[in-house]
Amino acid sequence: MRLAAFIAANTASIIVEWENFALTLVPAAQHMSPLALRNHIRGLLDFIIEDMKSDQTNSEQRIKSRG
Repeated sequence: MRLAAFIAANTASIIVEWENFALTLVPAAQHMSPLALRNHIRGLLDFIIEDMKSDQTNSEQRIKSRG
């Protein structure tokens, strides 16, 4: 299974784990509601999935892998 497919298939459980983890990140998380945390990670996961599905040239892959 490709990572993008795994993330898409497990988004709900990833969100629950993220919310639990994010709540430990004080002070950053203390100003975010559980709904805000869920919305934040959902947007990030959606972006990651679409980015992983997109075609890239070898040059683009090299650049992205180096941050």
